Amino acid sequence: MAPPDKWSGEQSLQKFTDFVHSVAHYFKIHAPLSESLKVDLIGGYLSGDPLDWYWRYVAPNEGHWTAADVMVGIRRQFLVDELSRKAADDFDSAKQGSQDVHAFQTLLLKLADQMAEYPSPVALNRRLLKGLKHSISSAIVANRGIDAEMSSWEDIVHAAMDQERAFRYANTLKDTPLSTKTENTAPDVRKKDEPARMPNIPPATRVKPFNPSPGGLPSAPRPPHGSHVRNTAAPQPSGIRPTGPKPTDQCRRCGAFGHWSSDCPERLATNRVSLSDESQQNDDEELSEANVFVLGDDNGDACDEMIYGDDIAFFAELGEE
Repeated sequence: MAPPDKWSGEQSLQKFTDFVHSVAHYFKIHAPLSESLKVDLIGGYLSGDPLDWYWRYVAPNEGHWTAADVMVGIRRQFLVDELSRKAADDFDSAKQGSQDVHAFQTLLLKLADQMAEYPSPVALNRRLLKGLKHSISSAIVANRGIDAEMSSWEDIVHAAMDQERAFRYANTLKDTPLSTKTENTAPDVRKKDEPARMPNIPPATRVKPFNPSPGGLPSAPRPPHGSHVRNTAAPQPSGIRPTGPKPTDQCRRCGAFGHWSSDCPERLATNRVSLSDESQQNDDEELSEANVFVLGDDNGDACDEMIYGDDIAFFAELGEE
């Protein structure tokens, strides 16, 4: 394989790039080569001013140089104007494209370092805002108050990265309803024989039945509605079986419940009325006897003292005297 063509220092970045690629390809074919041998071979591929620079700076200290260091030194020595011009052109037309904010700001700083004159902070901020995606730059200017002249480079970069994360999160939320809809419309793969699950219903509170003590008696049943007879029976002592009418026993005389006909209240009331009538009649008969009078008070009420006819004649004679 023929060695690469010699480079004489043309002010063309494209020609220098082709020279570097041809030298790297030659070293790859003839590998392995030591670093000192590579440095010697590079000196043989130069002519003119680059060769003079090589013998002045590289050859005396050959042990401190590598092939990559020699190529970088040649480019900085002879292609400063060309590299600066190209870096300035790339800086003015740089766009974010598919890169993220961090990668784009790194590219801008790298191009600024390669320029002959480093751009001012305001020029860097303007280039960053113009190169960002329109959605990001307009959002941070409107919502975060970012300004190329007042805001710092770090503030613009941080605001742009925050807005980029917000847009990325919003895009993930847009995809969420689609997945939810797919899950809802999925066919029911449950077996036909499997019974449907009942909803979780809390169990009803069970009332504990009342268990009377062995020595106590169960309460008597209540009389039917409409019976106004009051149960006045005295409470029976524990352990003694009650005697007498039950609340369910019906009286044959009045038809009420809770007593027998022998203890019927109506019958007792009738007996009391008949006894009072007889006593009144006896009193009238006693007072109606001859020559018996009853003394009364001023209000016309009868007194308990009675006088007879012979006494009346005696009181009359006393009055005439």
